[in-house]
Amino acid sequence: MMGRKISFLVWWIISLCPLMAMGAEPQQPQLASLRVWYKNEFITPQGSYLGEVWNDLDRFQRNRGGRTFTHDLKAVGLDSQGKQVAVDATWTASNPAMVDLSPGQGRQVKLTIKKAGKSAILVNAGKVTRKLTVKAAYRKGEMLVEITQ
Repeated sequence: MMGRKISFLVWWIISLCPLMAMGAEPQQPQLASLRVWYKNEFITPQGSYLGEVWNDLDRFQRNRGGRTFTHDLKAVGLDSQGKQVAVDATWTASNPAMVDLSPGQGRQVKLTIKKAGKSAILVNAGKVTRKLTVKAAYRKGEMLVEITQ
């Protein structure tokens, strides 16, 4: 008789497990790291626009005519498996006289480099931080920019 009670108890617990799991909240992926991606807009030599593409680069280099430089950046969160996770990042420049980030909160920002120099950019999401180093210089009427992460 005791064996039947235990068997019934085991059956009852096993049969309820799927029902209990259905009511459980799905686990949100945990943010393990951050990467900053750089926007590229591709235009063919014939002038056809091919759309925007985002690149994940350790070292970004560009030169543009003029005294300022503007470019779009976005924060991409990754979980421990390398899968993308939605993030709401805070962007801060160590040298705001040189670098402007607008808006300072959110996944995507517009970076404006206002003058030559060096600055760090900290991108924070939760407990994860990514540091970028920005260097800018003038040469022959162009601004040369390098960003590393």
